[in-house]
Amino acid sequence: MRRVIPVLLFTLLSLSACGITRETADQGSDNSFVVSGTIEFLDIETGCWVLVSADGKRYEPSGEAAAPLWKDKLQATVKVRLLQGVSSVCQTGIPVEVITILETREI
Repeated sequence: MRRVIPVLLFTLLSLSACGITRETADQGSDNSFVVSGTIEFLDIETGCWVLVSADGKRYEPSGEAAAPLWKDKLQATVKVRLLQGVSSVCQTGIPVEVITILETREI
């Protein structure tokens, strides 16, 4: 039993640290944060757009401010807000609402 407790404690601490990135660490009180990555078009369902960050996280951008992002392979830095309790047809990433586009660059 004495060996189990340290192993469980280590496991819980390791799991709690998983997924902590610069994006989530800088999260605002309104669930907003800045993320940079590449926009990709996925030919599934009716067509889906995903923002893939440098660390491999996938976000599903939505909202009126997201329209200029719909260019395959576009590099973008955007301020987004997490959408809680929302699902999408695509289900290809974490649902986010684009608040503002900070920078884009075509490659």
